[in-house]
Amino acid sequence: MNKKGQGIAIDLMAGVLIFIIIGSSIMFVWGDKSFEVEENLFENERIAMAERTLDTIVISKGLPTDWEKYIGTEEEIANNIKMLGLARRDRVLDKKKVEKFAELSNFEDNYAILKTKLLIGGNEYYFRILDPKRENVDEQIISAGESPTGNVVEIRIERAVIYSYHRDGVDEGDTNSQHEAIAELILYSSYWRR
Repeated sequence: MNKKGQGIAIDLMAGVLIFIIIGSSIMFVWGDKSFEVEENLFENERIAMAERTLDTIVISKGLPTDWEKYIGTEEEIANNIKMLGLARRDRVLDKKKVEKFAELSNFEDNYAILKTKLLIGGNEYYFRILDPKRENVDEQIISAGESPTGNVVEIRIERAVIYSYHRDGVDEGDTNSQHEAIAELILYSSYWRR
C-alpha cells in the first residue's frame, strides 16, 4: 500500500508540474498578445487624433474666425484662440493664419498653449505645408511646431490643400499664387515600444 501511495504522489506531482508549465505558457502568450493589442489600440487612437486635428485646422476658420487679427502679445493671441483653424474656406488655407500659427509656435510658452488648443494630449506637433512637386522630401514652404528628433514614435497625416505661395522663387503676385499643396501634421511622443 505504501508503494501505491508513493506512485499516486509522484503522478500528482507530475500532473501539477505539467499544469504549471501549460498555465505559465498560456499566461505568457496571453500577456504578450494583450500588450500587442494595447499597442495597436494606442496607435489607432493617435492616428484618429491626428486625422481629427488636421481635418479641423484645414477645414475650419477657427474660433474666433479672425483670431490671427487679434491685437496683443503673442501669449494673449495664443490664449484668445478657442479653436485653431487655418482655412479661408474648406481646404483653402489662409496665408495670414498659417504664418501667424508658425510665428506663435516658435515660442515655447505659446507652443504649449497651442498644444492644448489642438487637443492632442501629451503629444508634440509639427505642422508643415509642402509643395507636391518638390524634389526634396524634406523641402517645405512653411512649418509650425517642433520637428521630431531622436527616438520618438510619430504619426504623419497629410491632406491636399490650396495655399498661396511662390513656386520656383518666382513672384506671381497675390492673385495667381494659389497652388495645390500638401498640409502635413506629425504628432509624436517618446513612447517605448518593444
